[in-house]
Amino acid sequence: MASCPSCHLRLPLHTTFAGGPLVCPHCQSELDATKHWWRSALPMVGGLAAWEGARDLLVEMSGASRLSGFLGGLAVYLAVYALLYLALVRYRLKEPPLSIRPR
Repeated sequence: MASCPSCHLRLPLHTTFAGGPLVCPHCQSELDATKHWWRSALPMVGGLAAWEGARDLLVEMSGASRLSGFLGGLAVYLAVYALLYLALVRYRLKEPPLSIRPR
């Protein structure tokens, strides 16, 4: 789970996945996600690998149709992506605008 770098308390899930600016509900600090290519690429790769495995398992083992295999694989992809994203995401305090920075 992601935590606030200012107060070190855990951020709720609804704030972690919400779009737009992120504000810690405990200390009211504005947060920004760190930008590392591997923290966004690894959940995608893990999700795609899980999707392929789930799709193959559903279609070949149970004899399900291709559509149900696709939808089942998509559900597995979304679940794996969300779990890996929550495990890897890190936040930092957002920089104040230039107009209000101390000199």
